[in-house]
Amino acid sequence: MTARPITRRHAVQAASAAAALGLLPARAQSPKVMPASELLARAPHVALSNGIVTATLYPPGAGAFYRGTRFDHAGVIGSLKLKGQEFYGPWFDAVREDVADFRWIDGKVAAGRASSTMGPAEEFDPVGFDKAGPGGIFLIPGVGLVTRPDTQPYNHFRHYEPTVRMLNSRYLKSDGNSAQMRHVVAGAGYSYDYTKTIALTPGRPEMVITHLLRNDGELPIVTSVYDHNFVTLNSGQADMQVTLPFAPAPPAPQTRLKADGNTIRWPQALEEGQSGYAILSETPQPYDFTVTDMKTGASVRAQCERRASQYKLWSIRTVMAVEPYIALNVPPGGGEQRWTYTYTYSVA
Repeated sequence: MTARPITRRHAVQAASAAAALGLLPARAQSPKVMPASELLARAPHVALSNGIVTATLYPPGAGAFYRGTRFDHAGVIGSLKLKGQEFYGPWFDAVREDVADFRWIDGKVAAGRASSTMGPAEEFDPVGFDKAGPGGIFLIPGVGLVTRPDTQPYNHFRHYEPTVRMLNSRYLKSDGNSAQMRHVVAGAGYSYDYTKTIALTPGRPEMVITHLLRNDGELPIVTSVYDHNFVTLNSGQADMQVTLPFAPAPPAPQTRLKADGNTIRWPQALEEGQSGYAILSETPQPYDFTVTDMKTGASVRAQCERRASQYKLWSIRTVMAVEPYIALNVPPGGGEQRWTYTYTYSVA
């Protein structure tokens, strides 16, 4: 038999087959990178205003800005301004699918799909993850019913595929100064009706976020929720100060934080690659804190009628985040939990 010459096409096919079998390293593919500005420009959004404060909300649904499974999809605020002062906005320059949380690349911040959200974003602990087992269904409030793929522990930076065969409906209503987002989920013993309303208070530099979580299912919803509060008042954070209703736990030296009485701050600006993290309290405390740019006088105060079960703080040079947690236990058969955040904004 006469041998046929090996063409370039044959060589490429053979190499691809060998790579698929693990005999050769597969050719590296460039990760998908999307600039945050482009994502914001094409994502559906809702403009809110009370004549004093203006805000831009990026709601859940088709084409939504946020597509991860870590944070509540409702309430992504890409901008909030008072007298020209911006309080929120993207703290990252791009979204990359090869990044889990965030990473500094060429002097800019790249966020993964899980962490690429903005504003007073909320994250719930998963419900029923351990009992689900590989291939089973568990609940992430604010996200929906998703599938556990394997035996690995829960990782909020990982993407979990939604269970599309079960009810997962979203509804939006807006009247100009408020927006109501409703999420209805049912399946695998879970059934909830979750309503989140963002309203700008008439005549005041204030935003109120109200929550109603009703459990109509057979299983209890035991979880906790914290607000990440991605505040972007100051680049570098050197002039930023957090005032708390208690004296925070002394920060470790490596955090670069300095506590003084009921306040905590960074004495020096954070540089590229640096971050600060601290557990401010592990015991219940009043939910009431203020973040102030001491250089400009701009500030935001956050309050809730419920006590925070714990407080944490995290920051890189582009953002400061105070993270109070709330414990939730919603009994089945129509049990309800309500909580409200009130944000008061100020400029000098």
